Amino acid sequence: MTKAYSYVRWSSDAQTAGDSLRRQQEASAKYAMEHGLELVTDFDLTDAGISAFKGLNAKEGALKTFLDAVNSGKVEDGSYLLVEALDRLSRQDVWTAFSQLSAIVNAGINVVTVSDGRIYSKESAANNFADLIIAISVMIRANDESLRKSQRVGAAWKNKRENAAREKLTVMCPNWMELSPDRTRFILHDDHVQTIKRIFDDCIGGKGVRIITAALNREKVPTYGRSSNWAESTIKKILSSRAVLGEYQPHRKVDGKRIPDGEPVKDYYPRIIDEETFNLAQAAIRSRQQGAAGRKGKNMSNLFSGLAKCGYCGGTMRYLDKGPLPKGGKYLVCMNSQNGMGCVNKTWSYPKFERVFLTFVRELDLRSLVGGVKAADEAKQLSDGIRARQEAITSNKEKIDNYFAQLEANPALSEMMLERANVLAQENQTLEAQIKERQTKLQALEASGLEVSDGELAKIIEIFQSGQGNRFVLADRIRSLVERIDVKPDGPQIPAWVDGDVAEGIDKNPSFSVKLRNRDVQVVVVDRNDPTKLLQTLAMNIETREKKYHLFRGAEQV
Repeated sequence: MTKAYSYVRWSSDAQTAGDSLRRQQEASAKYAMEHGLELVTDFDLTDAGISAFKGLNAKEGALKTFLDAVNSGKVEDGSYLLVEALDRLSRQDVWTAFSQLSAIVNAGINVVTVSDGRIYSKESAANNFADLIIAISVMIRANDESLRKSQRVGAAWKNKRENAAREKLTVMCPNWMELSPDRTRFILHDDHVQTIKRIFDDCIGGKGVRIITAALNREKVPTYGRSSNWAESTIKKILSSRAVLGEYQPHRKVDGKRIPDGEPVKDYYPRIIDEETFNLAQAAIRSRQQGAAGRKGKNMSNLFSGLAKCGYCGGTMRYLDKGPLPKGGKYLVCMNSQNGMGCVNKTWSYPKFERVFLTFVRELDLRSLVGGVKAADEAKQLSDGIRARQEAITSNKEKIDNYFAQLEANPALSEMMLERANVLAQENQTLEAQIKERQTKLQALEASGLEVSDGELAKIIEIFQSGQGNRFVLADRIRSLVERIDVKPDGPQIPAWVDGDVAEGIDKNPSFSVKLRNRDVQVVVVDRNDPTKLLQTLAMNIETREKKYHLFRGAEQV
């Protein structure tokens, strides 16, 4: 018996629950039985919820599978392809749709529209010109219907977006709110809002997603989803969602994938997080992704995880806990040295290294982390404001890059994409001016005596090293300022830009260099016999090449 294949398609997910599948399958089975065809049942040709308007079914759907089988000879010449109507195969423009039908027919396949019993084959094309006219007419009508529907839907959504302030686009919304009965506003669930604010505060405070999730579950904080437990994926989604800023991003499907449809609708949802807090959280996440590595203890044992590198081979400096003193101790040691990969790096006592780092890298502004005087609080606000705006600039630059990437693929969108990119570029100029203004104020504060005394600084360091201070916050502050730390427990660490007379006599002492995110490089040299005693600090700005030297003899700066 000649074989017949039944192709079934419907375009929307809503139709999946309807009668399309049964109706189309039964019609094909009836036709095959009445015309003595063997209906192949082990070759599933169903495209559920796939539109033929963009030709996705022929690009990657079940129809493509059939076309590939025809071209490879797996489907025999003279077989039948049964479809409810020609618009099940394609709703693209008439030339594309007709070319597709012609390719199937020219491959020796008979296409049957079971709704009217019409056969499209090489023989019918040669003997019945009316079939071609009918086919083209059906294709024109199908494409025209889909085009009008697409335009109507697009216009409807555009109108909804323009009137979003008065009537909300959809009942769907984040789980910390719900749509009011009159569909004009969203009602917040205060308990969930407080939880989200806590999540952002914890993130900015230095806690990672895993720590935040564990704390919420341990305290049995109620979730707002179906699960009774918090998941790390939920925390990540909350921290990255611009819905907390009140934004709604409409989407549309292109080739089966959801892509943003236009710019976000601002002030669509009630705002529960301000822009600066959101950007500070993104900066904290970015800094942890760039610098943090490995599991963290209850109060973060290693403040330099992911930042500290071996100054000899470039390998990672590992935090090593050998147990209690006097036989044990905590150390920084090169992983390549431990793994027998050639480096002979000596260890550096971790508590001593931490104390030296916190003492002599003054940019950390430790006093502001433990409260302190009004000036320190003001300095923290200025520093946070600078950091939030730097994150906003980074985010805008990523969006601009994305616009230009879209521009390459869609030249027709050039005017719109360039306009959006220009708006973001102007916004970045404003943000950069605001950063400079805050940096000037911060420098003035520091010049007026914000620097802590040696005695006060020692007490603050003791607070953190004893576990009384929040080491998560401290680690986050370090990552926000520091890009890399190169450690040389056995010296020398004197870079080429240091003048010879300055380097003389200190090149065999333990040292480390710190590359700061503000483009400064700072070298700290300590006494071999007393690693908590500073010998010299050397600094240079990478961009201006300005050098700074600070020599110490005992406790005095020369």
